[in-house]
Order: sequence, then structure tokens, then C-alpha cells
Amino acid sequence: MKYLELTKQFIKSKADEKGKKIDHLQNTLHWVKQLDPQADEALQIAAFAHDVSRLVLGVDISELKENKKGFLDVEHMREHQEKGAEIITKYLLEKGADKEFVSDVGQLISFHEVGGTPRADILKDADSISFFETNAEDFIKKFVPLVGKEKVEDKITWMFARISLDKARDIVRDMYKECIKKCRK
Repeated sequence: MKYLELTKQFIKSKADEKGKKIDHLQNTLHWVKQLDPQADEALQIAAFAHDVSRLVLGVDISELKENKKGFLDVEHMREHQEKGAEIITKYLLEKGADKEFVSDVGQLISFHEVGGTPRADILKDADSISFFETNAEDFIKKFVPLVGKEKVEDKITWMFARISLDKARDIVRDMYKECIKKCRK
């Protein structure tokens, strides 16, 4: 798991530079391993690095305010996934990782919001579980005043609805209901 350790160091250094926490990324990796105890290194790297674009490039709040679809804008999601894949694949290639391996990591990150393959679905579901466990409350507090209750509630509902595995949905169901209540206050 050489490249996983290198990726962790890279992500941690970027987080330190920006004064950001990586709890969500660590927790996503944890849930990938819970949902798939045989998760390979590529899937584990994708779990730890799936939101690297937000960490490195940030989020344009003004764009989210102006866009009617907010966080659920297909172009916004596509760009987030593609830029994340680009950042991490460039890093892994620089570290000498095999091109096929790097391509696998990039593909997983490129589809972490929508899934579509068994491994991408595990990553997507782990991302949702981690979102509810580590990000949801702060997300509500931060974004309701910035973009409005409706867009935040839409994002939270989408994060729950996109879950593929019944086991994952069962894990977050009560957290989802609590988040919706908090949005509506």
C-alpha cells in the first residue's frame, strides 16, 4: 500500500497548507473498508482522495448561489470529479505509479458522486455515510445562510437517495432524518 501512504501524506500536506480538516476523507476510507473488506489499493486511494479538488481548489460559493440547481448541478459535479481525478493521477504518476493503476484511481474518483460500477458504488456509498457522520451538521450551518435551505436540503436528500447498498442506507437513515429536521428549522 505504498501509494496509499504517499497519497495520505500528499492530502495531509495540502490540508495543512489550507488549514482544512481531513476527517471526511479518513472516514470515507474507513467506510470503504467496512463495505468492502477486500478493497484494493486503488479504491482505498480514491476514498482518501475523492474530494482533493475541493481541498486544493476550494468551492465557488457565488456559483452555487446563482445556479438554480446549486450543489446538484451536473456540470459542477462533473468538474469536481474530473479535477480531483486530474490532481491525484498527476501526483501518482509523478511518484512512479503504473499508468493502469493510476487510470483505475482516476476512474473511481471521476465517478465518486454518481457511481455506476460496483467499486464506484462502494466509494459513493462510503462518501455518503462519511458526509452524514462528519460533514452534514457543519454543512447545514455553513451553507443555509449562504445558499438557502432549499438547496441545502436538496443536497442532503440527494446524498441519501444516491446510496446503492441497503446496508449503507440503513447506517445513515436516522442521521438523514435529523439533518432534514435541522434544515427546516
